[in-house]
Amino acid sequence: MKANFDSRKIDEQKLGEFMLKAMGDVTSTVSAMLVIIGDRLHLYQTMAKLGRPVTSEELAKMTNTSERLIREWLANQAAGGYIIYDPPN
Repeated sequence: MKANFDSRKIDEQKLGEFMLKAMGDVTSTVSAMLVIIGDRLHLYQTMAKLGRPVTSEELAKMTNTSERLIREWLANQAAGGYIIYDPPN
């Protein structure tokens, strides 16, 4: 019995480029969904009204949401450049 397989070699550079594009598309989609969540939960509006840096604890309390989820949301928004991260001194 003879094995049936494709003997063509994988172009590692093209595969890498494809993977980077696919991952970029996935992360963009996640960020877009998180922007919508931030808008619907009034997270941006709440931060804007304060006019000062806010912690995840404060924002969660003011919006009646989970601090853990707000912390993750803030991290994503800061990484994407949607908000500015102001680290504690």
